[in-house]
Amino acid sequence: MTDDNEKASWVKSWEEGDIGFHKTEKHPMLEKYLDKFIAGGNNIKIFVPLCGKAVDLKWLADQGHTVVGVEFVELACKQFFEEQNLDYTTKQVEEVKGTLFQIYCGEV
Repeated sequence: MTDDNEKASWVKSWEEGDIGFHKTEKHPMLEKYLDKFIAGGNNIKIFVPLCGKAVDLKWLADQGHTVVGVEFVELACKQFFEEQNLDYTTKQVEEVKGTLFQIYCGEV
């Protein structure tokens, strides 16, 4: 499968709702081991690649951390913000040929 075909396959999966890998609850191991993960720190900056619409993002932010998620499929990002009832802004980022979805810390 070429890169373009693989990308198209991921987009199609999201468009068709074929996302059996998505979990509607935070990952139990994340909650269980959060203290070890953040090493006792506060307001840790956490990067989550290929995040989809993982509810873990909001849960981590609700714990007081700064969370940055990166996702290839724009629909996943839109669904995350809509399902979490978060207002967001978007802007094109030419350097990566993509869209930046952004909220302000006080809204999470």
